[in-house]
Amino acid sequence: MADETEGALRQGFVLPNLQREETPSFFAGLAPHLLQATAAELSFAIQADGSMVPFLPHWNAPPHQSQELVTTLRSILAEIYQNRCDRHVDPSRLAPRSLEMAGHADAIGAAVHSLFAALRRGDAIPSGSMDALCVLRGPLSETVEAAVAVVRRSRYPALSVLRDEEQDDVIVIRFSDAEESGATLEGLRAGFEGELPLFDRIATASGSVWCPRGLGLPPDQRGDVSGILDGLAKAGVVDSDSDLLIMPPEPERLLYLSLPLEMSSADLDDISDHGVERAAITVHRLEARPSKPALAALQEKIAAARFPLGYRVALHRTLEVSPDEQAIERLREEIDERAAAIELLQALTAPQLGLLRFSDAQLPALVDGLRKMPPKMLRDAGLTFATCHSAGKSEPSYFVLYDPAKAAVEGVLPEHYWRARTEDHPMRYWLDPHAAEAMTKDSKAPFVFTPVRHRILPAIDSYGGRLGENLRLILGNLFSEADAVLAAPDARPAFVFSPSPDSGAEMEVEVFDLSRFEPLELAIKWLNDHLMVRSPRIPEADDLKRLAEDLYQGELVETIRSELDADLAALEAVWSDGSTRVLERANAVLEHMTGQLSRTAERLGLGFSYLERVREKVEDMDRVLDATRSQLDRLQVLEAEFAELPEQLSAERMAMVESLLTEFRVGERTLEQAKERVRVEKDRIAVLLSRLGIDP
Repeated sequence: MADETEGALRQGFVLPNLQREETPSFFAGLAPHLLQATAAELSFAIQADGSMVPFLPHWNAPPHQSQELVTTLRSILAEIYQNRCDRHVDPSRLAPRSLEMAGHADAIGAAVHSLFAALRRGDAIPSGSMDALCVLRGPLSETVEAAVAVVRRSRYPALSVLRDEEQDDVIVIRFSDAEESGATLEGLRAGFEGELPLFDRIATASGSVWCPRGLGLPPDQRGDVSGILDGLAKAGVVDSDSDLLIMPPEPERLLYLSLPLEMSSADLDDISDHGVERAAITVHRLEARPSKPALAALQEKIAAARFPLGYRVALHRTLEVSPDEQAIERLREEIDERAAAIELLQALTAPQLGLLRFSDAQLPALVDGLRKMPPKMLRDAGLTFATCHSAGKSEPSYFVLYDPAKAAVEGVLPEHYWRARTEDHPMRYWLDPHAAEAMTKDSKAPFVFTPVRHRILPAIDSYGGRLGENLRLILGNLFSEADAVLAAPDARPAFVFSPSPDSGAEMEVEVFDLSRFEPLELAIKWLNDHLMVRSPRIPEADDLKRLAEDLYQGELVETIRSELDADLAALEAVWSDGSTRVLERANAVLEHMTGQLSRTAERLGLGFSYLERVREKVEDMDRVLDATRSQLDRLQVLEAEFAELPEQLSAERMAMVESLLTEFRVGERTLEQAKERVRVEKDRIAVLLSRLGIDP
């Protein structure tokens, strides 16, 4: 059945073109979001060269979608372009365009096509099994002869006949390709005209893909294909006990088949164009169901007595080959390289000892993980705990050693969340794969821990000699007191390599003794006491450092308790003595205040009497002023009379008048000064009355 999109214009966002070699990595990133992409109706156009053009419909384009769904998927696509394709794409800046949707494929169909795009001719990876498939599709009358030839020339074949929705019969023959117990390719092709449709199985960590013989999966594409298969499984396309079979491509069409045996179906939809021209390739999904009549007819044909059983053989001359030591040496080097790659893959997939490291700033993550940890895990999972104080740092580091096979700490410790909230430093570590490989040869080799999914390159076991001797020689001089760990006979030294926050150093290295670790369950009380001690109520770094040094001796809690008891008794004695002294001083202060108030009252009485005298003097001055004014009036009268005196008396008259006026000015000035003094005295009295709380 073809799952092509109907031809209709739709408005949306046309994303940048994906080259054929980019599609497996792109869909490996999109695989966890396939259901979300399908819900948002994300579609793709596939050209003849395998390139794709993604198209994300606008939320307002009929049928309408959730705006939140479209914008969230748009952000996910931008992140995939950045991380998987190394291209900066901001879909939020793209203007919506109207596009012809005929032949467009949904995200699941394009994901399956990307699996086919990852295959390369001549790069087949053995699956560890010699099983092979022969799949014949078409009317039974046209395929029966080929099916009979394959079954009769194979040993122990398994036969299934199905019928798809296009009413074509699908014959699936499973057999062994081993020469000693199965069939040979030359034998199968004997008497068979045309290309024999054989399929080989390619196994990945998330499932298997059956592809046409001659096509294989490059090693660098294995992880992407595994991620796509995992996404298809989560989307419900491939079952956990199923495989995916991709048919040989037809002109402008790619088919896959869902088999009801150990091989399962995977939905594949059409892949279409950019909106400018018709898509070069479409993808069709076939649903095959068992057909008993066709199976019976095929069995009858196979059992026919006149079938020409046998193989067609011929003689062929071989080439003259001279010994080539260089070619043999190159093959041996390639064998060694492949063996090293196999050992690395085995080491990376093997369960490694785990280590949790927490800086002082990351202690909240440790506390939260302990709170979420089931009591049975805390008690029976073999978790051990220790602290380590690195040179040049005022705060210690905290370590938890665990076995991932017994304790799944990932569920209780979301590392990325806590690194964003506290300090961006790795928390989860594992045993370096190369160090783990070296420990299988030398049981006394030290432990080397690196952040999870990291390893030290060049390989730490590739320098010759013993790993422990090399680390003691190279790294022992980096630590001032490393001999206490490296030279101790019963010590189990461990090195922890971490990315350095300093720009001048590439890595930080810490060394400690694993024999000093104790069960985590026994360290919880110590952790609680330590968290109380390192409370923000101790602000000084020197005090915190001194407390940390005492803490490592295991005596801090008891010392603090005894000191607190002594301080409490001393505080009670000081409090009693201080209360007595405070009361005595309070009584003395009250007596002194009483004397001061008495003296203040006396001074107020004197002030009142002084004011009375001032008032009397002011009245006397008023009387003097009245007398002066009357005299001035008389002078004015005399002036009028003197104006009639002879001219020689005018000078004397004027001198006398000015003298009188001067006396008058002096009197007025004296009066103003007296008034000012009275005002000042009144202000002082008012201040005294306000201090005593007496209204004037």
